[in-house]
Amino acid sequence: MHYRTLGRTGLEVSEIGLGGAVYAGTSHGPFDEGDAIAAIHTALEAGVNYIDTSRHYGPSEDIIGKALADYTGDCIVCTKISPRQNPTAAGTIAGVEESLAALRRSHVDVVLAHDIQHLGEGAAAVEKILRPGGMVDGLRQLQREGRVRFIGVSGRLAEVTAAVETGEFDVALSFNRFNLLDWSAEEALLPQAVAHNVGVVMGGVFYQGFLSLPLELVLERVEKGLLWAWDWTDTRRNLVLNRLEKVREYVDNDLVALRRLAVQFVLSEPRISAAVIGMKTVDEVRENLSVVEIGDLDAETVVQLKVF
Repeated sequence: MHYRTLGRTGLEVSEIGLGGAVYAGTSHGPFDEGDAIAAIHTALEAGVNYIDTSRHYGPSEDIIGKALADYTGDCIVCTKISPRQNPTAAGTIAGVEESLAALRRSHVDVVLAHDIQHLGEGAAAVEKILRPGGMVDGLRQLQREGRVRFIGVSGRLAEVTAAVETGEFDVALSFNRFNLLDWSAEEALLPQAVAHNVGVVMGGVFYQGFLSLPLELVLERVEKGLLWAWDWTDTRRNLVLNRLEKVREYVDNDLVALRRLAVQFVLSEPRISAAVIGMKTVDEVRENLSVVEIGDLDAETVVQLKVF
């Protein structure tokens, strides 16, 4: 396993992290709890040390807590608190306390203000969580008490970039904006993160299934409303499907090869500290870990893929 520094936190995180959203039991489809715990154990034993979850991912925190109950090795846990629930300092503290109980931990390494785009556009969303008596005040109090080590934001690209620009946050997580179908995070987020020494974690390596599942299955999920509205406008639909057609041709329509290429593409960007990938089974863990051993793509291949 290879490791990268998570910005100013100084934490050395595995370049592949385990994404806990797949244990929500909703838009990510069914899963077996026993299989999930076995997958987490397999990942940990292989050197994966970064686990991403949220108070709002159904039973995810509880499952991860069970998996970590007897684990004595190093593990960096990131969870998230939604400002839509109670964006006050007191509400944030209460939410983190619930997370700690579910995760069976005395402290959590990283807490993110989750999906801040629900509070407004761009900097307006950031201003709301920075208000006196708001989310960030609550997170700062938890830091002083030793229950939270580092804080950050997650959500849509514009809002996360605006948050990074303030210099107030240690970690940023964005999704669906650095992968084979959309690499727009490199326009502003990644340069700003470098400038402010903010650790970047990237979700959406497979663009919510487009780069990992049969297309007809993914389109069925889209029809059920299981994709963010801004990820399926007419313009974005055409962009995604056109690029997907070309990248599938590049791998001769081999889904395994496509998944491997998708992971390699993200890991080839050095400004991203970790790519969090949802893994429900031991086989999924092993497949993704095998990509790490293959290594990153060369610069020429990355440029070629971006022509699409």
